[in-house]
Amino acid sequence: MSRLIGLDNVTEYGKVAVRGKLIRHTVYVVEGGADTVAALVAAGILAVSVPQGWAAAGSVDWSPLALHPLAFVIPMDLDSDEESAVAEATAGIRARLGLDTARAKSPKPEPSTVPVPLGLDIAAEIRKHGNVKVDGLDVFTPTLTPKRRRRPITRMSDLPKSTPTRWVYKHRLPRGHVSTLVGDEGIGKSLYWAMLAAPLTRGAGWPEMGLPVREPEDVIVCVTEDSDGDAKERLRVLNADLDHASVIPAHDMDPENPASLVEDIADYLDSGKHKVALVVVDMWLSTIDGKADVQKPAVARQQLDPWSQLAKNHDVAVVLVCHTNRTRAASARDRYGVTGELRKVARMNLFALEDPDTPGGLLVGPEKSNLLRSDTPADRFVIEAVRVAEATEDTDGTVPKLNYVCTAGKSIRELVENDAADEFEVIEMTDNAEHTLVALEALGGFATTSDITEYVSENFTKGVAGKTITRALTTALRAKQVAKGSKMDTDKRGRSIPRSYWYLPSTTRYDEDARTFTAVGNGPNPFAAADKSPPNGEPGPWTAFTAPSKLK
Repeated sequence: MSRLIGLDNVTEYGKVAVRGKLIRHTVYVVEGGADTVAALVAAGILAVSVPQGWAAAGSVDWSPLALHPLAFVIPMDLDSDEESAVAEATAGIRARLGLDTARAKSPKPEPSTVPVPLGLDIAAEIRKHGNVKVDGLDVFTPTLTPKRRRRPITRMSDLPKSTPTRWVYKHRLPRGHVSTLVGDEGIGKSLYWAMLAAPLTRGAGWPEMGLPVREPEDVIVCVTEDSDGDAKERLRVLNADLDHASVIPAHDMDPENPASLVEDIADYLDSGKHKVALVVVDMWLSTIDGKADVQKPAVARQQLDPWSQLAKNHDVAVVLVCHTNRTRAASARDRYGVTGELRKVARMNLFALEDPDTPGGLLVGPEKSNLLRSDTPADRFVIEAVRVAEATEDTDGTVPKLNYVCTAGKSIRELVENDAADEFEVIEMTDNAEHTLVALEALGGFATTSDITEYVSENFTKGVAGKTITRALTTALRAKQVAKGSKMDTDKRGRSIPRSYWYLPSTTRYDEDARTFTAVGNGPNPFAAADKSPPNGEPGPWTAFTAPSKLK
C-alpha cells in the first residue's frame, strides 16, 4: 500500500492536550501533492494528500488517520466516472477505518465531504488569500500553529561557490536584485525606464549602456501617476516590441479578496509562459499600505522583502521608482526623503538629476550600490519630443523619449554636489530670529544665548524660553545672518572653560585658515575689545566654533 503525503505533519501537529483531554485535529484529505499540503500546513490547516489522486485512494494505507476527524475535499462537477471513483475510494476508506462494522471497539468520527470548484489550485488560493471560499464561506478551518522551523547551520566548506553578479544592464541593472530609481518629479525618470525596457523587448544590444545582444525578453510595468496608454506610447516611439511588454494595474481589482501587487506578478511569472527580464513599479510608494511608515528601517525592509524575493526567485531585475524630497542638499543621501531607508536595503540605487548644463538633459548614475564602486561615472541623456500626430488645442502631438548622449565623466554624487553649490537655500527669517539680530546689535555684536534671551524677553516677548531663542538663532545661522564662536571664560570655580557666543558676521570677517576675526564695514568688531583680543590683529583667545558656511 502507498503512503499518504503529509503524514509526518499529522504525527507532529495532529493532537494536543487541553486540560488533560487529548484533542485530535481534523485532517483535510486533498489532491495536489506535497506543494498543496505544505501551503495548507503553513496556513495552520492540517492536511494530507492522496498519491496519484482520488482514483488511487483505495490502495492507500489509511490506518494512521483512524482516530482523526477527516474531511474529504472533493472537486465539484465531476463526470460520472470520476464520481464513481471517488465514491469507491471513500467507501474503501470507510471500510479500512472500520466505520462500517459493528465490531468497532470504539466509536470513530464520521468523515465529511467538502466540495470545491473543479480545477481549483488550492495551494495558490491558500498562499494568496489564506483560505478557499465557496459561496462566500471558508472551506478550511485552521486548527494548529506549526512549530517554527530552526535555521540550518551549515559549514562553509559545504556551501556552493559564489556566483558573480549577473546584469541586465552592466553596472546599472543587476538581475535577481531590487534597484531604486530616485529623482525629482517631472525630470524624466519614466522616460529612463522606458528607454531601458525597449531594447530588451527586441533583443537589441546597446554597448554604451552595457547591454549585450540577447533573445527578446519581456518587461512588466505598473504605473500609478501616468496612464497605461502613456506608458505604451513611450515604449512605442522607442520601437519596443509591445508583444513583449505587459502592464498590470497598481491597485487590487477585487476588494473582497485583496492580494498584493507582488503576489500577482509572482503568479504571472510562475506560469512559466514568459521570459521576463525587467519589472518596473512607477511610483512604488503609491502601491504600498498607506499606514506603512517606510522611514522606519524595520518597516522599510518588510515592504521591500517581497520584491527582493520576487527578483531572486524569478531571476528578474526589479526597479522601484521613487521621488526625492526636493531639497538642494549637497549629499544625495539627504535628498531621498521618505524613501531614505530603501537606500540602505536596495542592492542598487540609481539617482536621476536634471542636467543644469543641457536644456531637457538628464543625468543618471549609481549613487549607492553593494555591487560596484560609488565613483562609477553617471550617464548623460537628453529628452527629444517625437511627433506622432498633428497638434491640436489639447495636445502638441508629440511623445517624449530619452536619448543617450555620453558618459558624464563624474559620479552622480559629484554631480549632486555641483548642483547644490550652484543654488543656495532660501531661509525665511521668523520674528524671533529677527529679534535675535536686534539683540546682538544692541549687545555689542556678540553675546551668549542667555544674554540674548534676556534681552528679547525684556524688549519683545516677555518670558520667552531659551529653547525658543536657540531655535531662532539656528534659523538665523542657516540664513547666514549670525555665526557662532567660542571664547575661553572662567567659571565659578576659577576653571578656564570654552563658552559659546553668537556674533554678527556682517560686522566681522572670519579667516578660516588663520582663525582670526577682523572688523569690516561700519559696525564694531565684537572681538576687538581690550579684554577680548590682543592688539595687532593677533588671533587671541577667540576660536571659531561654527564658521559661516554656504547653505546648499
